[in-house]
Amino acid sequence: MDKNNRWLLTEKGIVLPLVTLMILVLIPVGMGLSSLTKIETTATVKAKGSTQAIQLADAGIQRAMSEIVSNSNYIGPGGIQNLSKGQYSISVSTPGCIFETNILPVNRYAIESMGYVPDMAQARERKKIIALVNRIPFPTHSPYDFAISAGDGGIDLIDTCKIDGDVITSDTVNGAVHVTGAITEKDYATANFPLPVAPATATPLGVINLNGNANFVINPGTYTCNSISILGNAKVTLNTVTGGPGVYLYCSGDIDVGGTGFINTGVDATTFFLYGTGESGNIELHGTSDVYAAVYAPKYDCNVVGTAWGEGAINVYSYTGDGTSDIKHDPNLIGIGTVPGIDKVKMFSWREEKI
Repeated sequence: MDKNNRWLLTEKGIVLPLVTLMILVLIPVGMGLSSLTKIETTATVKAKGSTQAIQLADAGIQRAMSEIVSNSNYIGPGGIQNLSKGQYSISVSTPGCIFETNILPVNRYAIESMGYVPDMAQARERKKIIALVNRIPFPTHSPYDFAISAGDGGIDLIDTCKIDGDVITSDTVNGAVHVTGAITEKDYATANFPLPVAPATATPLGVINLNGNANFVINPGTYTCNSISILGNAKVTLNTVTGGPGVYLYCSGDIDVGGTGFINTGVDATTFFLYGTGESGNIELHGTSDVYAAVYAPKYDCNVVGTAWGEGAINVYSYTGDGTSDIKHDPNLIGIGTVPGIDKVKMFSWREEKI
């Protein structure tokens, strides 16, 4: 046999062992990949089930919150509730009950909700959520029944300022010595005044931006504006008469009244209603003229500095009086502007509980 043939035979003899070796190497690799795929698939299924269980538990929280709005004694539906992805159960502790060693205060509820995938009996995944919520009743008083009505921001009275009339807040009053009337604190309903809504027929004024000696005259009627800024010696003159038609001004932005400020010629708070319609905002009152107005801006922070009010009422999120700002309540505003609304429930805290 020649040399070339011997070489071919040798090469053919090597192929079989090489193929065998490759098979021996690839089989474990394939098995490993198969196992990894199974592990990843299992992890994906578990993660999906975990997410669904949380969603089911949260659905229970939302259900309980909506029920508490209309039923202050709600403790849960009882039993297991079905949803498309699984089941949930709810338990509600009402005010006055002991929850986690603490007594729940007035209007505070503790909600425990469990989510099960696919169901409680054979749960592959289950999650538990605990939420504390506050039930906020709708106010029983009108917006202007008090000299100052403040929400959760409270009332802060500094220096020599004085409030001549009753005040109420869902928080506390700092500087109570400056109040001549009755003080009501922790009235949670006061935080639930709804936002005012401008009528569609209101006349738009755009941005009211005045400085120098400008004088912007507004006749009785209903108006909207984007913001108010009065600086220098500028002023807004409200062309009213005592007991006559009023000016209703709805502002969606911040209100900064310096300069000479608002001049209500009618010298009558029932002829000027100033509304803050934004979800948040600031009202700065630091002009030099007396103000006769009813202010309703339940989401605004209001700061009054050095302005000597005539008569009126202020309904805001928070009120700060500083300097010589004296405000006298106009009793003619009592009962005016009653607004429709409903009780609501606000989330206080939310957490997932290990089980």
